[in-house]
Amino acid sequence: MFHVEQFLLPHTTRCKFKLIKSNDFESFSLFRKNEALMNCLDQEPESEAKIRVLLSKMPPQNNTPESIWWFILDKESRAIIGYFGFNADNKNKRAEIGYVLFEEYRRMGFLSEALPVLLNSCFNTFSFHSLEAKINPLNKASIALIEKFNFVKEAHFKQNYLYKNLFTDTAVYSLLKSNYVPRGTK
Repeated sequence: MFHVEQFLLPHTTRCKFKLIKSNDFESFSLFRKNEALMNCLDQEPESEAKIRVLLSKMPPQNNTPESIWWFILDKESRAIIGYFGFNADNKNKRAEIGYVLFEEYRRMGFLSEALPVLLNSCFNTFSFHSLEAKINPLNKASIALIEKFNFVKEAHFKQNYLYKNLFTDTAVYSLLKSNYVPRGTK
């Protein structure tokens, strides 16, 4: 049975986190329909139907979710400034993490502050053995962020997907639990 309490995350100095639930269509759509934001993820803006399919995989509609994501809120303004989370491969105790912020909140240290909360949760609450992040190699800021937390580059796939009529590369970064160095979340 699903209980929201099992997915609560501790706050940081500037951030709060709210579980994205299957009924959060309006807030989640702010991201998934936003062309500039989706461009950062090398994805096209999504239709309402596609967004509803994504949300159907999240709690509480799905009692055993393999996709768990949280909104990142600025504590001061209470505005939703981004989201982060993971898609789980429970059989292999591995998860792919992801994160995104609205442009006006980037390069202000919010993700450096918030990411330890996600990593601590992935390794200690959800007991994953390893995490991965798939990043466009041209996204230097995201690579610098992930490397700050001891992720290492495991692979570089050349032109492995088509985006806006261009074949694009993917770099895969990974962190094993044995290489994880916990950081404070306050």
